[in-house]
Amino acid sequence: MGLSHYKRPSRILSGTIVFHQIPNSPPMRLPTIFTRTDLVGIMNHVISNHSPLPDDLPDDPTNFIDVILLPRLAKANNTHSRHFTIHAEIALALHLQQCGLASSTYPFLGLSKLSCTACIELMSLINNNSQFQSPIWLTSGTHSKIYRSWVYPDYISDPGIKLMLAHRLRTLLFEEFVDFVRRQMARRSSDSIESQGITIHQENEEDLKDFEDFEAEHKQHVAGVIRENYE
Repeated sequence: MGLSHYKRPSRILSGTIVFHQIPNSPPMRLPTIFTRTDLVGIMNHVISNHSPLPDDLPDDPTNFIDVILLPRLAKANNTHSRHFTIHAEIALALHLQQCGLASSTYPFLGLSKLSCTACIELMSLINNNSQFQSPIWLTSGTHSKIYRSWVYPDYISDPGIKLMLAHRLRTLLFEEFVDFVRRQMARRSSDSIESQGITIHQENEEDLKDFEDFEAEHKQHVAGVIRENYE
């Protein structure tokens, strides 16, 4: 295959490859079923932590829940497994750190898929925490999704990381809510302008018809006057 012509593959193949079996047994956990009432409570809590809202946006989460959250949860219930797992990149990074192998490991975590949002956010917190004597872990990127089967690794000893992750995820949810409300308001404003344009156009047509009727009546009146004077 001529791998010797390429420095990087030949360097890799000339070294020692060690395989580690990483324990990652799924936790015993029942699936959480969110009702609409639960989502209202969650969104009210998220919104209250960011009050007042920017640009005087309305703080009613009803449409956001009905249009975004409920369909998303319904799709997750139908298409995603309820098999709870710690995702591979998090399990691998923590395993290398706990075994003292992180400092001697190339800091790119090769995965067959892009990372989810929760993994990217947690990885960022791990990278910026002095407790973890590890390099800055990198992945191929994120597909910006969050799975309900995602599990936080409880063996992370620093409780502050979990609190910071929860805060970050709430912030992301709030930002999505604000974007949704702004789009809704822009759409209503656009519809209102269009409807006003139709109304103005109709009023102009009605004014023109009234003027034409008045002009016709005026012409008839003038013609009558002329006939009376000249007959």
